[in-house]
Amino acid sequence: MKKWIILVFAASLLGYVATAEVQWNPAKINVNVAWSAAGWIIIYIPDNDTNVDLGEIDGSLYDPVSGTWTPLTSDGHTVYVVTNAVNGFQLQITAALSTYPADHPNPNGILDRLTLSSATMGISGGLNSSLTYTGSRGLFVARDIEYSFTPSFDDVPGDYSVTVVYTATAQ
Repeated sequence: MKKWIILVFAASLLGYVATAEVQWNPAKINVNVAWSAAGWIIIYIPDNDTNVDLGEIDGSLYDPVSGTWTPLTSDGHTVYVVTNAVNGFQLQITAALSTYPADHPNPNGILDRLTLSSATMGISGGLNSSLTYTGSRGLFVARDIEYSFTPSFDDVPGDYSVTVVYTATAQ
């Protein structure tokens, strides 16, 4: 009988251990993940579009019958503007005469005859004043920039160059 009581006691103890629940309190830790964003703008012109050679003015560009000049042109140039500015950006294009022969009779007229056009930007005009394009946040690409120079009898022999400046400003 003693064995029977010990067996019942052992069985009841086992039942108690088997049904006992262990309660764990949850462990909780908050992790704060944060960052900041600066306002930024990038302007990029590929290397092969930073030096544009329009060619050479010679007698073959003038038509004596019509009295007109064939312009020197170079198209397919690219500019990229990328920004996170809420109100987008403004791209201003200006030019300054860098090199011209000292005996040129009308240096101010040179920039009147140098034009820039882009259907993507919806602009076209002489670089004697600034041209402006307004774009929105994100990536903007114009791959259709054309430079064109209309010759004149004022273009005396020598080298000519103009520095075209692209300025992107976040709005």
